[in-house]
Amino acid sequence: MRIRKKQKGVVEAVDAGQDLESVIKENAKFFDKLTDLIPAKFYLPTDDEKPWFQGMNKKKKAEAKKQTRNNIKESRKNRFDPDKSSATTVDIIKERFEKEKVKERIEKEKAKERIEKEKAKERIENEKVKERFEKEKVNDGDEEKDVLKPFEGLEDDRSVTYEELRERFHRKLKGFKSSRNCADPEKAAKKREERDARRGYHFDKKRKRDNETEESKPAPEETEEKAKKDAAEASTELMFGHVKLANDEMQGKKRKLSKHKELERAKKLEEVKKNDPEKGEAIAKKEAWKAAMDRSSGIKVHDDPKLIKKSIHKGKKRQEKNAEKWEERVQSREQLKAEKQKKRSTNIAERINDKKMRKIAKREKKLLRPGFEGRREGFINGASG
Repeated sequence: MRIRKKQKGVVEAVDAGQDLESVIKENAKFFDKLTDLIPAKFYLPTDDEKPWFQGMNKKKKAEAKKQTRNNIKESRKNRFDPDKSSATTVDIIKERFEKEKVKERIEKEKAKERIEKEKAKERIENEKVKERFEKEKVNDGDEEKDVLKPFEGLEDDRSVTYEELRERFHRKLKGFKSSRNCADPEKAAKKREERDARRGYHFDKKRKRDNETEESKPAPEETEEKAKKDAAEASTELMFGHVKLANDEMQGKKRKLSKHKELERAKKLEEVKKNDPEKGEAIAKKEAWKAAMDRSSGIKVHDDPKLIKKSIHKGKKRQEKNAEKWEERVQSREQLKAEKQKKRSTNIAERINDKKMRKIAKREKKLLRPGFEGRREGFINGASG
C-alpha cells in the first residue's frame, strides 16, 4: 500500500511539472504573438539620431543627405525582400540579442588580451629590476673590497704609521681618478697654452696667471665711480658743432633775429660809417670779427643789406604763391562740396517723387471696376434731376 502511494505521488509531481512547463510555453507563445502584432519600428527603439544640419558645414551636410538617401533606398529594398519582410518583431529582437551577445564576447576577449599584455609587461619590468638590483649588489661588493684593500696589512703589521696610511689613500684616489678618465688640470693648461701659441696669442696680455689673487683686482663699485668721473671731466671739455671761446661761458644763448631787424641793423651800421668814419671803422672791425667767429662755428651771418632784401623779397613771393595755392584748394573743396550737396538734394527729390507716383498708381488700381475702364467719375444711373 505504501509503495503504491509513493508511486502515485511521483506521478502526480511529474504531471504537475509537465503542466507548468506547458503553461509557460503557451504563455511565451501568446506574448510572442502579441509582440508580433506591433510593428518593429514602433516596438523597438531606433538607433538613428536625426543629424543637426544647422551646425554642419557644407561637406558634412552633403554626406548626411547622401546617407539618408541610401538608408531610404535600403529600407525600400528590404520591404520587397521576402526573407526580410517575413521577419517578425520577435525575430528582430532575437537577432539583436544575438548581436549583443557576440559583442559582449568580443569585448571580454579584448579585455582578457589587454590584461595578459599588462601582466607580461609587469613581468618584464620585474625581471629588469631584479637584474639591475643584482648588478648593483655586485658593484657594491667590488667597491667594498677595493676600499678594504689598503687596510689589509693592518692586522698582520700593527706598526704602520699615519703617514704611510695617508700615502696609500692618496695613491688609491689617484688610481680611481685615472680609471674614471679625469682630465689632469696641469696637462689641460699646457695644451691650452700650446694651442694659443700656435694661434699667435700673447699669454701675458690675453690671460691672467693662476697665481693672481682676488685682492689685486679692484672692486666693481670703485671702477664704476672712476668711469663716471672720467666721463664727466671729458664732457666738460667737449663742444660739438661749435668752437669754444673764453667768453662763451658768460654769454647765454641769443634768440635769432628776424630778417627785417637784421636789415635795419645793417642799414644803421652803414649810416654810422657815413656819418662818423672812425667810429664806423671800429664798429665794422668788431662786427667783422664777430661774423668771422660765427661763420667758423657754423652760424649763418646776415650782414649784407642787399642780400637781406633779396631774401625778404623771395620769402614774400613764396608766401604769395602758397596763399594762392591755399585759395585754389579751398575753392575746389567748396565746389566739390556744393556738387555733392546738389546731387544729394536731387536724389532726395527723385525719391520723394517716386514715392508719390507709387501711391497714385496704387490708388488708381483700387478705384478701377471690373468690366469698365478708367476711373469712376460717378454712378452708372447718374443723379436724375
